[in-house]
Amino acid sequence: MIQLEILNKYMENKTIYSLEKIKETIKNLLIISTAFIPNQHWRESFFIGLANFLPRSVYSNRKVRWRLLKLAGVQITGPVEIADQIEIKQIGRASQISIGQGTYINSGVRFSTSEDAPITIGERVLIGPRCSFETASHSLNLSEGKQRSRFTKPIMIENDVWIATGVIVLPGVRIGEGSVVAAGAVVTTDVPPYTLVGGVPARVIKQLTLPDGS
Repeated sequence: MIQLEILNKYMENKTIYSLEKIKETIKNLLIISTAFIPNQHWRESFFIGLANFLPRSVYSNRKVRWRLLKLAGVQITGPVEIADQIEIKQIGRASQISIGQGTYINSGVRFSTSEDAPITIGERVLIGPRCSFETASHSLNLSEGKQRSRFTKPIMIENDVWIATGVIVLPGVRIGEGSVVAAGAVVTTDVPPYTLVGGVPARVIKQLTLPDGS
């Protein structure tokens, strides 16, 4: 109930829509959350929920969400733009996600983190809608009378990568600097720098031109 009352207060006053009052509003939210929501997991849920509660139609909210996600524990090094309906699994693992400055994350992106398998997003990365980053999976081979074993591996997205709509990035993948992943691809292995990949599973389509023109 406290969470809903706080949400209603700030949505009714619309202070969160004003860019010049963002810092003041975020500071007040932090004070309120510390006083009334002492549990870190609850605070994480509160700030993620608030970030997703902001209407997508208000452009300035893209500039607000990253500040709220930072309060939730996500490691963000500078200004980024984040659209709505970001999903972070599991609760208590927000600190396992790091996002570099200048990155843009579209709607409906899912980050599935694990204790020993962080997700690292570099600078100036473009992530399309409905992408998924999965650090955990299960073995293909099934032993008789046993469940499939679970494993976790970190994900690394280097600087200046473009990940198009609906891409799935699986455990242990590293996508090299300046690469492009075509829409709908499932990335199961590392992607070399400045490479276009696509398909299921993703394969190299062609090499891209380096910034120096080579």
